[in-house]
Amino acid sequence: MKKVMQTKIGIGGNCEGATLATLLGLDINAVPDFWEGCDKSKPTCTIEGAKYQANLDRFLASKKFKAISLGFHEPSEDSENWVRDISIGAGIKHLVNGISPRGYMHSVIYENGQLWHDPHPEGGGVKPCQITFLHPIFDDVVA
Repeated sequence: MKKVMQTKIGIGGNCEGATLATLLGLDINAVPDFWEGCDKSKPTCTIEGAKYQANLDRFLASKKFKAISLGFHEPSEDSENWVRDISIGAGIKHLVNGISPRGYMHSVIYENGQLWHDPHPEGGGVKPCQITFLHPIFDDVVA
């Protein structure tokens, strides 16, 4: 699996695009800008977050995947333990979101409870607060 690095940094960057490109085996240029149509000056606004999520969901659906996020906890020792324990139990690579050393939300990939890939050139991981798994969409399932 090729680790893809983000090409835009800071608020409005494409770290999540880079982590998804890594997990899906895509080039970063094959992933759209999830911030399209969003006001990047309001990254914590619920309305802007919904636009971002809709863009991400449309992209994943086009690749026959759905994101399943498990909760959101304020970054703390408890959230780090919670994410690590779920990650160890999952046994697969998955997204983890949290606060980066640069002070804003960031997306990385964990495996077996540990950081596996940070797409930011400076690295540093995150203080985890959310875990997300990609689930394939099966259109052809017959009961």
